[in-house]
Formats: sequence, structure tokens, C-alpha cells
Amino acid sequence: MHSKTLLLISALVLPMTSYAASDNNYETPANHKLDHLSKELGLSADQKAKVDAIFKAQHEKFAAIHRESHDKVTELLNPEQAAKWEEMRRQHQAQMPKPQ
Repeated sequence: MHSKTLLLISALVLPMTSYAASDNNYETPANHKLDHLSKELGLSADQKAKVDAIFKAQHEKFAAIHRESHDKVTELLNPEQAAKWEEMRRQHQAQMPKPQ
């Protein structure tokens, strides 16, 4: 597999690691989006809790897809490529802003 292909896969898959998905931006922290929706829509405490549960479930699904994709790519690589793949992943994660 070419390094450009690996880079493309990591660019598509890795951003899902630390953030919950939103309708338009996978990097919007879930709490920020929940607070924004709560304010804009005037959600009740019950509604806010239910929306939060939906966002958390969605994030868990994306995280599972990410892990599965990562594992499948890793299986295709030789040991040298796999080591480089892991290093690329660590570097990418280190550059990502941490959720608050």
C-alpha cells in the first residue's frame, strides 16, 4: 500500500477518535454542540439529556468504526509499514486539540 493511500485513510478515519460527530463538522466537541443546541432550541433538561445520549451513542459508533478500520489497515501492512502507520497515528493524535 502506498504512503499516500495510508495518509488518505488516516486523514479520513483518525479525526473520529476524540470528537463526537455533528451534522457538518466531525471535529465539533459534543459538549459544545449540545450547549449550542440547548441554547438555540431552548431544550428542557429532559430533552438535553436525551440529545446527549444520542450524541454519545453516535460517538461510540464512530469510534468503533475507527477501531475496525484501523485494525483492517494494520492487518494489510508488513511490520515496517505497521510501525510507521502507528507513528503517523500517534503524531496525528498529538496534534489534535483536546476536548474540554
